[in-house]
Amino acid sequence: MMLSANSCFTVLLFGINLLSVCVFTFQNDLKQIEYEDSLCIFRAYFGYSACAMMNYSFLLQALNRYIIVIYPHRLFWQSIRSQIFLICITWMFSSVYPLEFLLSGEIVYDRNNQICQIPFQLSFSINYMGFCVYVIPVLTTIFIYFKLVRYVKQMNKRVIPANILLRAHRELKMEKTTPAGYIFIGLGTQQSTGIGMHVFSHFIPTIERENLDFQDPYISQWNRELLLSAGQIARYVYDQFIINNTSIITKQEALLSISSFQFQPSVPNNKIGDTIQSGFFDDTKLFVRVLKSTDNPGLHIFLSKNSYLSSSEHMDSFLRVPLIPFELSQTHFFTILQERGLINNADYQFIEQKLSESSSILILNEFIQLVHYLSTSKITNEWSQRILSVVRFRETIRSDIIIMKNFKFYDPFNVPSVLKLPQSILSASIAVHFSGEELQSRLYLTPWSLTELIDYYLHADQRYIFLLPKANVQLLSLFSKQLYQFQELEWNKIQLTLSGIKCIQTTRGMKIPSESYIPSKTLSSYDIPIIKFNTTEEDVNDSENNYSSHNSLDAFISIEFLKRLGCRTFHLGSFVESQSLSSNETMEILIPKLMQERKNMTDADFSALKQKRWLQGTAHDSTGKTNRQCVPQELYFPSVAIELNWPTLLVIDWPDIKSTSQQYLFLKQLGVREVPDLSLLIDRISQEHNAKSSNEKKNQHKYQLPKALSYFIKYFQQHYSSLWTTTHTNQLFLPSRSPTTITNDDDADNNNNHRNNQVILSKADQLFQDDSPLCNTLLPQVMELFSKYSFDIARFNIKKSPSIDTAFGLFMERKNELLFTIESTRKIFAYLNQVYEWNEKRFNEYVSRIDFIPLQGSTILKKPCEVFIRSDNMISVESSINNVDTSGLIDYVDFGEEGNSFLKKVGVCCWPSASVLAQLLLDRQANYFRNSNQNIEMHSKKMDIYLTCLQKLAGSVTELNEPALVRRLQTEPWCLGYELSEDKNDSKMKLFRIVSPQDVYLNDNNVCAVIFHVLCAPDDRTLSNLYKKFGSNYLSKYVTINSDPIGVTKRTGRGDDLQILILERLDILFIDKRRKALPNLNNYNVELIRKTLVVCENTNIRHQITFKGNIVTLQPIDSSSCVLVHKQDKVTLYLREDEVAIDLMDVAVELSRFTLGKNHEFVYTIKDLLSATLRQLEQRGVRIDLLKKNKQQTEKLMMNTPKISDQDEQNTNKMTDNSCTKSTNAIPQTKDASKDPKSSVIKEERRPKSPVKTSKQQPLASNVECNYKPKKIPDFSVDKQKKEKKVLKTIKNGQPYISSNYTYPEYKKEETNIVWQLIPTIQMKRYKDAFHSIPLFLSENVNESKIMMDEAKQLAWILINLARHVFEIPTETIHLYQDVDGGKVKNEFLNISHNFNFL
Repeated sequence: MMLSANSCFTVLLFGINLLSVCVFTFQNDLKQIEYEDSLCIFRAYFGYSACAMMNYSFLLQALNRYIIVIYPHRLFWQSIRSQIFLICITWMFSSVYPLEFLLSGEIVYDRNNQICQIPFQLSFSINYMGFCVYVIPVLTTIFIYFKLVRYVKQMNKRVIPANILLRAHRELKMEKTTPAGYIFIGLGTQQSTGIGMHVFSHFIPTIERENLDFQDPYISQWNRELLLSAGQIARYVYDQFIINNTSIITKQEALLSISSFQFQPSVPNNKIGDTIQSGFFDDTKLFVRVLKSTDNPGLHIFLSKNSYLSSSEHMDSFLRVPLIPFELSQTHFFTILQERGLINNADYQFIEQKLSESSSILILNEFIQLVHYLSTSKITNEWSQRILSVVRFRETIRSDIIIMKNFKFYDPFNVPSVLKLPQSILSASIAVHFSGEELQSRLYLTPWSLTELIDYYLHADQRYIFLLPKANVQLLSLFSKQLYQFQELEWNKIQLTLSGIKCIQTTRGMKIPSESYIPSKTLSSYDIPIIKFNTTEEDVNDSENNYSSHNSLDAFISIEFLKRLGCRTFHLGSFVESQSLSSNETMEILIPKLMQERKNMTDADFSALKQKRWLQGTAHDSTGKTNRQCVPQELYFPSVAIELNWPTLLVIDWPDIKSTSQQYLFLKQLGVREVPDLSLLIDRISQEHNAKSSNEKKNQHKYQLPKALSYFIKYFQQHYSSLWTTTHTNQLFLPSRSPTTITNDDDADNNNNHRNNQVILSKADQLFQDDSPLCNTLLPQVMELFSKYSFDIARFNIKKSPSIDTAFGLFMERKNELLFTIESTRKIFAYLNQVYEWNEKRFNEYVSRIDFIPLQGSTILKKPCEVFIRSDNMISVESSINNVDTSGLIDYVDFGEEGNSFLKKVGVCCWPSASVLAQLLLDRQANYFRNSNQNIEMHSKKMDIYLTCLQKLAGSVTELNEPALVRRLQTEPWCLGYELSEDKNDSKMKLFRIVSPQDVYLNDNNVCAVIFHVLCAPDDRTLSNLYKKFGSNYLSKYVTINSDPIGVTKRTGRGDDLQILILERLDILFIDKRRKALPNLNNYNVELIRKTLVVCENTNIRHQITFKGNIVTLQPIDSSSCVLVHKQDKVTLYLREDEVAIDLMDVAVELSRFTLGKNHEFVYTIKDLLSATLRQLEQRGVRIDLLKKNKQQTEKLMMNTPKISDQDEQNTNKMTDNSCTKSTNAIPQTKDASKDPKSSVIKEERRPKSPVKTSKQQPLASNVECNYKPKKIPDFSVDKQKKEKKVLKTIKNGQPYISSNYTYPEYKKEETNIVWQLIPTIQMKRYKDAFHSIPLFLSENVNESKIMMDEAKQLAWILINLARHVFEIPTETIHLYQDVDGGKVKNEFLNISHNFNFL
């Protein structure tokens, strides 16, 4: 409704505009006015807009109808909102588009017609207006209604619901349908009959009289019988019409005859139409019009059950059966026949069956229609292939039967019929009737490729064709037409095959192409084989789809084809003879004539011209000028010989030829050379060099560069660049001088190196720009020559200096010559250091396997891993032991700062790594100590060096992980051990030996080591860890000590005081700084001490030591002063009565063994806690009040405990005499007790006691606090100078830390005169950078920070100035240390050190 209103409104507007125009015209005509009014232009603009609005409104209605019929469910486009939106768009467009010609002033007033409009003449505006107003809306409307009509027609072929069909008819009022009749009951009704006839009878209608009554059964039966009768009457009319017209009629006449019988669904009640159809088809014997033959278009009468419906317009032309034409079969009449089974359908199976019959042989036209049918129908590829596999046809009536399944290819080249095709190729005469798509998609044929065509006709079995005159011409003509379609390989095959076959017809019979000459004016009069083919200058080339019949040009062969085939166009002998060349004529005459004949020459002719001797050449030798006939490639242009000053060079006899002339370019194409060959030019350089060198020796002239070299550099980029890249020239051609010769009396400062002044020729890859003691160097004149012609020297691969690989290779070739002195070696290594700028892992790995480093005073060469660097600014291990020579164990070299830098780059270290040091000790220790026993002092010094090396190795023990090295360290001798013995004067001495780790013991029992002369490891904790890792065992593992109190036992006052002291401080003896229990503590034994400890004195305590079955009773001075016995859940500490003072160390040892097992690491701590005063303990943070409380409780407990009577003492002695023997190894242990003797640091040797006069019961340390008197401070000024000298001497002999790793050994830190702390081993690593030449060592768990490094740098500056200007000591002895806890690094006189943990 909205769109209709829009159309009406636009028509109204357009009518109003036309009315106003007519009124204006009428008034002007009436009043004889010839000019426009003020609204004339506006009326024109409004008229163009209104016309466009009207046309676009009709387009919107057509679009709306299309959507309603085709897409009824898409309601969005049927909504009022979308319709208003489309109306607004059309109005906006209609209002805007006229502005183009309105604003440009193209609307003018027409006096003749009294109207304003665009002039009717060819212009953009008139075309623009017509396109916008008429073309777009009208054509689009027509297209929409066309699509809508087609859709409605297709709806008639299907069973469509009545409402959809009515809607389609309502929206498409102009659709021309088959005439439909209506039911009449006196008057007409709205009920259609579904057939092109009205039906009038005594029907009984409904009350409204609009339709028949089918509700009542009897009335329904009445109406049904009448409708069946109507159908039978219609059938009678149909039969009479068919019978009365027996003549053959056309398809259009047949279509018109059945137009009234186009059954349609009756509306609104479709049962009426179905009932009429039932009456019509009551008799199944029905006649129809059919086609009986494919060549006769007339229709004949045939029984419908024996007829077939056509499903394609092409089926009428190839199927020989009674067939309903395609136009008739599309009508609804035959659709109903098919639905009722009264007619057959020519389906795919039926077509396949008919074509498979032996009598079914199609002619060409029928086969063409069959292929078109296969192309246009919706047929599967599988069924199409089955049809083609059974199809047989003839090209003509008399031709042979062609079976389609035998073909796989079709001929796209239009091969002449005289040339036989392969059996699998469909000829072009048949293929021409089909498109390329039909041939490939429906006939499943692929085009015969050019390669297959060549392979077929050039096969040995087909070469007889070239002997047949007609076939020969046709085949060559076929090749000629496809000349520019051949690929390179295809053309090469044609050329190779035909070049050896006599396939060219000439005046002297069949000839091969190279013996045949293409006709020309020059050759026409000579007795040579001239080709007889019809040749043409034009390219005769059929396009791919050109299958036209053969014309006169088919047998023509192009001259270009014959030329490329090898046929000749030029005969040199004939040409020379025709020119009558006399001996007086020069090259200036012959060459221009040859240039004119060049266009007639083939490539073969021109190649022959290059190979024949016909050019005049000249040269000057010792006998004078010589002339001879030469091949063009043997000659050079005269300018070459002149520039090179090369008189013997053979040049063309044309002295003044210009390089810019056409003759010059032609001779260059023939092969005349404008530059010599590369090898020939280099030989010329060598000749000139030898001549100039001999003249230099004779006349002492300065060496001059060869002119050939200057010529080579000048023209290198133009003529020799690409050849030089591809050719590997090994000839010597560059003048150079040999490397610097280093002699023994060279002065490094003055650089008086000797160089051989003789100039030699060298290869390009053997030269370098910089002066070198290893390589040849270019002459300065050559460098100037390169600069003159802006030559890139990199093209010759001449580098500024050799690479390290090249330099080292040259060095190794001359090593026997260069390494004859330390000075020469220093210079060579310094040069290699300049060349070797960056460390390369590959080069270092290569060099590490080569012996090239000489030792001082020896001809032996060593690998980088076998020597070490000694430089002036580094103090080695030797300096700390009086500069003893370490050669043989650790070999040092020094080749100056530059030479040492090179050695460092290739892997030479200042100190061996852990693995290297271990291998050196294993391999060299035997030779190192050989013959040193005779010199005791030297032997001792070597032992000190060896011990220092072992300490260094111990600091890096974690790095020794290589399996092979570990096996050697476990089995081979390298461990330094000592054995204590006594000399004739009963003085103790140490005898050192080097043995395997299994043969040396770790000394944790010094008494046993002294008594049994056991081979022990040095007294160094780090060495003990090293030895233990590779198989050494603790001595205590093989030692048993039995301690028995065998004397008289009694209680004494000092025993009670010791008991009180132990019980008072028992709670702090076995805890650490964090108040946690010590490792492996036996809490049960601690409680036994707390509850049952008794301290007594005994007159005699026997100590026996057992080692490997040998038992020795120790003297009192060598044994412990006490023993702790645990028996029957009681603990008794026996003190030896004869001891003047109680040794708290022995007490601490006994307490440690009973509570901690073999973990003796905390013995010194326990001893310190027992000996410290209360004030000292209070300073350490111990609560004194608790200790005093414990003391009071202990004293009260002891007061209630009865003393041991004499009878108890005797019983005790008796028990002891019987079997009261206490072994130190029999102390009860808990499961947590440590079994590892690694941490045992207790020494069993007795220290000599200081004779002190005191009473029998000397008071303990805790009771003498008030009696302590400070010692008198000594006067240091007395021996100040003596001490300073001692300090300086110690500092100068101090040990520097030259390695990246440092292990600070364990030591005892004294806090007071009676308290000290055991500081464990510290593992440190050296920082990568030094601070003012002072190294920094960091412990393993220290985190580096920028603030720390800045503080270290400031401190280093202070220390180094103090050392230089205040203390006047060497700065090399100053080191910085940093650890986490602080205060653990001992400040010794060995070197001035500083811990900056708290800076």
